[in-house]
Amino acid sequence: MQNFPPKRCGIFIVMCLICVSVSTPAVGEIHSESSQLVSEIVNSSQEILPANVLTRVELLRKDLDDIRFEMGRPKNMKIEMVVLNAAPHEVYFQARSLYRKADRLVVEVTGGESVPIGITTPQNIQPAHVFQVVNAALERLRFLKERLGVTLMNSEALPNLSATPSDVFFSIGLANQQLNVMVNQHFSPRDVSRQVSLALLYTQRLLEQFPLAIRDFPMPPSERGRRPGDVFMQLIDCHVILSQIAQYSKLKILQLRLKNPDTTNIQPNEVYDLASLVVSELAYLYSKGPQMDPPQKPAPPGLTLPSHVYQQVKSLLLYLKELERQVKSKPQWLQSSQGTP
Repeated sequence: MQNFPPKRCGIFIVMCLICVSVSTPAVGEIHSESSQLVSEIVNSSQEILPANVLTRVELLRKDLDDIRFEMGRPKNMKIEMVVLNAAPHEVYFQARSLYRKADRLVVEVTGGESVPIGITTPQNIQPAHVFQVVNAALERLRFLKERLGVTLMNSEALPNLSATPSDVFFSIGLANQQLNVMVNQHFSPRDVSRQVSLALLYTQRLLEQFPLAIRDFPMPPSERGRRPGDVFMQLIDCHVILSQIAQYSKLKILQLRLKNPDTTNIQPNEVYDLASLVVSELAYLYSKGPQMDPPQKPAPPGLTLPSHVYQQVKSLLLYLKELERQVKSKPQWLQSSQGTP
């Protein structure tokens, strides 16, 4: 993957790893001319470029702004983060997060049923797969526009062929930020805890590739009074270690640089998105090893406070540091695990 110019993206970054079953469209869902064009493009998936995905995301953001105005909601203003070298798998999971939030907004405003995305996550993610997820989110928002009586139909711009996956990641991140201030039911520490638990399962599975690795660490002591911002910064540390693991493994993953280190007002929504990004990176590493079924997402925990999640993330850091140590000593681990000399 080539190096892309830095992009500034809000704290809300990433994805939803929950896989859902195939479903039919909601009654009354809009199937516009643009949607028909989408179907034609997706059928020729080899021709989908990041530029095509970016123009579709920008169209979605126009529709989202129409909905925001109709609902009387403010525009989002968040602290910024520099994003470098986004890869298709990271953009894809960011797009799945976008769909989940768009669907939640539709359910809250209309009182209707949630519509599962009906798209299975592929092994080798390409721009066409991101395009499908983004378009599914657009369809949900256009259904909401119709229910709200908003008749304005936005047009799609011509694609800029120089667009990169980082550009797409950045634009989807802006849409996710806006959705986060429009939905009423926000992600909770329990949601974050499930993502961190899944990250732990992935890391423990990866450590099984190293016979000499330490695979069992005691749970760090609990620290009362921790806030979401504390959890957020610990997750940043997790991603830094993952970046190093990827570098040792000759893989490239997204790089994050926090532009404004003030995390006083960080909320669980932001923490959830970052935890989901960590999970997506671990899933990517996992996909490069032996072909095994991924771990199942853990059941929802009971009462969960930010302090509990902070304790979990500190535990995750211990396992990631051990994985980093093992990968550093055996940088060809992925080739070895696949039986490649």
